Amino acid sequence: MNARKLFAIFLAALLLVGAFGVNAMASTGDYHKPLTLDNVTLTFGDETNPTWPESNMYFKEESTTTYQAVYSTNGTSEYTGYYPDILSIYIVPANNVTITSITGTDVDFVTYDSDGTPTYSSTTTVNAENFYAICPKSNSSQIVVTPNSGSPVTVKFKAPVSQTASGGATPKTVCGYLPVGQFARANSMGWGTIYTDGTNEYASSKTPKFASGYVSTGVSLGMLGGYVQYEFADAIGNDADNPYGVDFVVYGNPFNGNPEAGSVMVYGKNTATETYGWYNLAGSRHYMSGTEWNVNVSYIKIEVATNNLPLSIGSSTFAKNGVYYSTNYVPGDYTDSQANTAISNASWYAIPNSAATAATPVASNTSNLTTVGVSYWPEVANSENYGQVWKMQRPDTTTVGESGVDAHVAGVYWQTNGSAPVITYQGVTKVADSDTTDDYRFGYADVRVNGSNYGVAVNPYATAPSAANGGDGFDLSWAVDADGKPVNLTDVRFVRVYSAVLYNAGIFGETSTEVCGIYVASGAGSGAASVTPTVKINGTTIATTNMGLSTKRIYNGSTATINVTSAADYIYINGSLVASGTNYTLDISPGNTYDVQIITQKGTESPYVTVLKITR
Repeated sequence: MNARKLFAIFLAALLLVGAFGVNAMASTGDYHKPLTLDNVTLTFGDETNPTWPESNMYFKEESTTTYQAVYSTNGTSEYTGYYPDILSIYIVPANNVTITSITGTDVDFVTYDSDGTPTYSSTTTVNAENFYAICPKSNSSQIVVTPNSGSPVTVKFKAPVSQTASGGATPKTVCGYLPVGQFARANSMGWGTIYTDGTNEYASSKTPKFASGYVSTGVSLGMLGGYVQYEFADAIGNDADNPYGVDFVVYGNPFNGNPEAGSVMVYGKNTATETYGWYNLAGSRHYMSGTEWNVNVSYIKIEVATNNLPLSIGSSTFAKNGVYYSTNYVPGDYTDSQANTAISNASWYAIPNSAATAATPVASNTSNLTTVGVSYWPEVANSENYGQVWKMQRPDTTTVGESGVDAHVAGVYWQTNGSAPVITYQGVTKVADSDTTDDYRFGYADVRVNGSNYGVAVNPYATAPSAANGGDGFDLSWAVDADGKPVNLTDVRFVRVYSAVLYNAGIFGETSTEVCGIYVASGAGSGAASVTPTVKINGTTIATTNMGLSTKRIYNGSTATINVTSAADYIYINGSLVASGTNYTLDISPGNTYDVQIITQKGTESPYVTVLKITR
């Protein structure tokens, strides 16, 4: 989420905060409730739809006008293993009251310009937005809000604490799961459920799979975008001292010659902008031709009680019953009529089963159209109960709801009204389907055979996946934004694994990522990259930085020749393994921008990762 979007959400929530009553008693320890006094209301983040870490904050009363800003994982007691280094807070005066001043002790107030660039200051000016981002520095950090009527209010903060998970740690819980595929049904041999008792029906006494480690029957993620999301009690650190820089390892159920590639996105703070957001981890195919970024893929279930086909919704005519997909459907909070209009406005296609049918319109002749059956659809309730798990309420907050209530599962929509249900996954990366394991060198789940040494990373850059086992290791240094630019993340608590392929294999089902376990990486490597590569474009040396972005404009010629020399053991250019000094040539055309990812890695060191943007 960029800063401008984040700020827009803050402003929208401000209207809601301003509607609170002003004569209520002050809240004392109520989990994520506004602190409402006679003269001012304070709230951490969006009161109605908070995101982490604000969703884990509450005001603890110290006196009638002094409160502690407490971070909690259970809603009642303080958690000491972590404390945020930036918090958004709303400060809204009561009617006929104004805020005279907001002062801070050992804090920074953060403001953002239109491009999302943060500015830090130890002082603040009261403004009309009534929103502030606060960076506490120590256990003496506090702010004092002084209204023109009534007593000043003091909020005390703790010193930031970032406790990272130890090697071998497993998730605290699963906080979201939603597949569209062959195992999204009651009789799925256990691959369509996330609880150890083989159900998707929430109960506080149930244990999610993966919490205790590897399970032989994990979850199937279905078609492109289908996902499972994990939360860790302590953050996964981006640790250069881990072997090969691998921070966590995902285990699927692959065997050689049957990769079902899954991509990974993580939620953390971009240290350059000081904002939290979801970021994809760029695998070896991320910058290759044919890979699509920022895909919004939607699925619709078409099912009628009779054989009076085709079925029409608005101007969309579906040739037969089944599940279809779209990449231009826009989800929203629709009435039945509005939902049908949105369906009609989108372009719908059969799930591809070869390159020739990759864009078969829904109105094609039924004899030439292979559809995915309606049994691939996840049902909200009944025996499947995906309505309870597609966006799970995390156990440290309130009760699960049928509609999905965890606001932290962003970018997933399930519209159940209108003539047909629609599921949408936003911001996913789509890669080509392949039966060749080595086509996915690194950065994809359900590719490398597991082995049994769980949590111990193997070198993802070295031996090809078909020749060695050990699960699929992931490095937070692969994180990129929507434009392919590297993002520096210090740690993350949320990891989402999702299917990265859209392919219908007929009687064998769809290409679907499976996940059987996820572990924080264990063991010790030899530290950060000690070798800086020499990078040349068309013979000119380009200055690069680890986890950085370099730009180069080509004024003459229709090609860009990239040459990397390094004493590292492994050199990758856009996912292709090359020898030191090898020329890598790009065909370029005027007005276009081309991205080139360069990774070098030696011994057990962390990699050197940099991206070039070349324009002509």
